[in-house]
Amino acid sequence: MADSVSNAILREKFQRQERLGEVTAAEVAGRCGWESKEKSGRKKPDSSRVNRTLGIVAEAGEFRTEVTEDSAILLCRALHVDPWEVGL
Repeated sequence: MADSVSNAILREKFQRQERLGEVTAAEVAGRCGWESKEKSGRKKPDSSRVNRTLGIVAEAGEFRTEVTEDSAILLCRALHVDPWEVGL
């Protein structure tokens, strides 16, 4: 994947914050501006995208190990992580 970084540190930060009750996947999705539409047409935070992007849930049978730099920056902001920590 061109212009990408490992998602390991972001995944660890998210899972730690989630365990401590500081954040949910839906909150992170909302902070990133990632939305999906319900059948009713209403928009909601796309927590599935967070879990796939961080490699917590498999996508097409594989777990992601990298994220684009753009996604990494969004996730850093959402998780209050310094981009330097993930190699940006």
